[in-house]
Amino acid sequence: MTIRMRTLLCACTLLLLTALATVSIAKADANLVTNGGFETVGDYIGTGLYQATGWTIIDSSSATGIYSTLLSPGTGYPGTLGLYQAEGSSFLWGGGYHGQTGTIATQHLATSNQTYYLDFSLANTNNNLAVHNSWFVSWNVSTLFSETGVSDFGYKSYHAIVSGTGHDTLQFGFNNEPGAFALDKVSVSAVPIPSAAWLLGSALLGLVGFRRKK
Repeated sequence: MTIRMRTLLCACTLLLLTALATVSIAKADANLVTNGGFETVGDYIGTGLYQATGWTIIDSSSATGIYSTLLSPGTGYPGTLGLYQAEGSSFLWGGGYHGQTGTIATQHLATSNQTYYLDFSLANTNNNLAVHNSWFVSWNVSTLFSETGVSDFGYKSYHAIVSGTGHDTLQFGFNNEPGAFALDKVSVSAVPIPSAAWLLGSALLGLVGFRRKK
């Protein structure tokens, strides 16, 4: 192997490692949502529910908040309906009773002109009663998901692609007179950086070219 070929091989290998490291770092720091797993609780609301650090909850019926299996297992609304977390020890209980819609929102997530993946997990129980519920998810002024009259279901994963403006608001809304929704694993992550993909592609092409010459 000539010195030139060794140099080319080292350069391509370094480029490949740099690209992989860039992608790995992006993935490690991916979630821009503070407390997306609802593991950090704030003040006690009542009926077994707590405020969510990093989020703003509005619900005059006091039926939207974090339920933690560590802090109040078997008490309040969740203790009677059998809802549970998708991971960890807590989840967001979305009730919104007495004709109210409980909302939870977080702001200032994204960068202008950047594209993001939105992911979350949702479950529902109607407490073995007649279906009378609704839920929605919005990004700024756009409604991404909206359903009414939903039957019971275990955790489902939902996905959407959103665009950042620099002043972004992610909001969830729930109303479930007989039961409640359970929200968990909320994340907003940037679409992989084009430069990282370019680095990876260049490194792979270089290695292929080197192999052919060899």
